[in-house]
Amino acid sequence: MRFLFVHAWRGFSLAEWYLREALSAHRSIPVEVRSLDLPPDGVPPTDCLERTVTAWRPDLVGFSCHYWSRDAFLEAAARVKHLEPQTRVVLGGPQVGSVSSAAAALERQPAVDFVVRGPGSEALCALVTTLGDPSGAGPDRIGGLSYRDGARLVHNAEVETPPPSRGPIFHHGNRLLTEQLGHVREASYETVTGCRSRCLYCVYPDGALAPLDDDLVMGELAYLCAVGVPHVRICDAHFGGSAGRAKKLLRHLASVNRRSSFKIYPDLRHIDAEYLDLVEAAGAEITSIGIQTTNRESLKRIRRRPNHEHRAAIELILQTFPATPADVIVGLPGDTPEGLGRTFRDVLGLGFSAINVFRLHVFPASDLGRDPAAHMGSGKTTCTVSGQVLSSPGFPVESQAYVTQQCHAAELAAVLQRTREWARRLDRELFDELTERLSTDRLLYLHDALFPFNPERTVHRLVALREEIATLLCSHPEARDQVTADVVEHLRRQCRARRCDRLEWDAGDHRRVVAKVLLALDAGGYWLWDLARARVERVSGQAHRTDSAQGLLVIDASGARPRDQRVGDAP
Repeated sequence: MRFLFVHAWRGFSLAEWYLREALSAHRSIPVEVRSLDLPPDGVPPTDCLERTVTAWRPDLVGFSCHYWSRDAFLEAAARVKHLEPQTRVVLGGPQVGSVSSAAAALERQPAVDFVVRGPGSEALCALVTTLGDPSGAGPDRIGGLSYRDGARLVHNAEVETPPPSRGPIFHHGNRLLTEQLGHVREASYETVTGCRSRCLYCVYPDGALAPLDDDLVMGELAYLCAVGVPHVRICDAHFGGSAGRAKKLLRHLASVNRRSSFKIYPDLRHIDAEYLDLVEAAGAEITSIGIQTTNRESLKRIRRRPNHEHRAAIELILQTFPATPADVIVGLPGDTPEGLGRTFRDVLGLGFSAINVFRLHVFPASDLGRDPAAHMGSGKTTCTVSGQVLSSPGFPVESQAYVTQQCHAAELAAVLQRTREWARRLDRELFDELTERLSTDRLLYLHDALFPFNPERTVHRLVALREEIATLLCSHPEARDQVTADVVEHLRRQCRARRCDRLEWDAGDHRRVVAKVLLALDAGGYWLWDLARARVERVSGQAHRTDSAQGLLVIDASGARPRDQRVGDAP
């Protein structure tokens, strides 16, 4: 049996290796597995799928469907069937995880033979057995499988099974994986399966959480550190599953990690000073804190605990990792634009300097996705083809400009942390000033100076940004100074987020960019030059000199002795 697994994870798919391990342990039918990373947007344009299918001639092609890849993969399924009519096509993944979404895929694309709903390992192994041994049990015995029986669509009931266990995947004996990890920048990993919460909108609706074997996890974490994967995202919904186990794993990471960056999602109930000391020692960081909403009615409807009430834990995290963002979801059931504004005020009041704002997605396999009308309220809910909620009874179309204004104001106010603290001394709230006194398009202009991060655009718009904010507050020169200090800190944090040891960005020579920043800061004639120079010195390694020919401060951010060269010269 030849199985081709197609995904769109841009380099590494954890699901691929789970499936490989499950199929390798499935001894009744020998299975040869290949994988293909196929960007859904077709960039770069290649015919790699067609070449692989016609050359290797797989018996089964599986597509892992997420909201960004489902439509492209439905079209790709037709290409597979046209070139190799005998090849079977199976879909899996969260975007086809319900009966209605599976039926829609089968009706829309005749080239799709099967859809696996829910966890795929057991169902896929059973399907491989059925296809490889037609004399055995038929597809009607496979739990969670949707397929055609003539003109009729069949949706087998999902079977209640304990959370799956697995054997070792991440080890030096897995040469194919080791080779792949040598070429990827980020890999995903998990120490537990599932999630103990039962949030209405989540693809983990059953509240089942199971830790993987401790020896297995510690061995695999040591392997990931040994092969030097630059970034490892541990995608546990609650890292470690319990406070004691999380600390045990962090101690282990501290002993084996030398150069990798780990990102974790902690359970706020586990946080104490020891926990955060261990996170630092392990070379890890907090990915984000999932606030989502502080609206009590919405929290009740989505069955989510109020994370914002863990104020002490959040304060501890922000003391150690001040750049940790808060996650907020727009459009949740039971919420309103006014409730969203209160959530933003609460998040800013907790001291966050970054906010990740997401629109609600309706995932087919979630409780919300199974019956959205029952939860979104009476009225019309409009979603994109991928499930993103554009408007709903709680967030009607006519409120969207106001919602956008609040999102931009909150993200901007979060970055300007010193400025908003200074404003509070004037009994003013920066978020309120931005939303009430600036137009939506003006907010967009100021917001665009910082998001998405572009240092040169930030430099060009810094004067406009500080003048606008200062005018909003009181036109006091100190307001301008606070804005400038916040923007310089924002530049520094963005460098750190890119895991750079020097002041550099994705494009251009870092000395040129820093010089432009400092030149722009100096142009106003305020005290900004000294501020910028002092801050850059602290961040960069303290080596600098002034290029008298251009009047620019040249930074050697590596800490080495600067060479006699001008800005823009080759390093």
